[in-house]
Amino acid sequence: MELLEQFALGKLEAFEALFRQFQGEVYRWILRIVRDSGVAEDLTVETFWRICRARARFDPGRSFGPWARHRPLLPPKKLIAASSSIS
Repeated sequence: MELLEQFALGKLEAFEALFRQFQGEVYRWILRIVRDSGVAEDLTVETFWRICRARARFDPGRSFGPWARHRPLLPPKKLIAASSSIS
């Protein structure tokens, strides 16, 4: 069974593998928005928690990266608060 299929079925090992593969990309994406490494780290963990909870809606026939980036994974209030506290 393919990694993405395993993830969609809730296999922990598949989620961990995807986390290792995409954590840096997601962190950098968030860091560009909030410009604070500590906040970006916290939001990265929260984002992957949300990814894990949304796994049943993931289509294993599609690419994981775009799905993860284009989902409303980060609560806008947290991003706005993080961005404005840095200014």
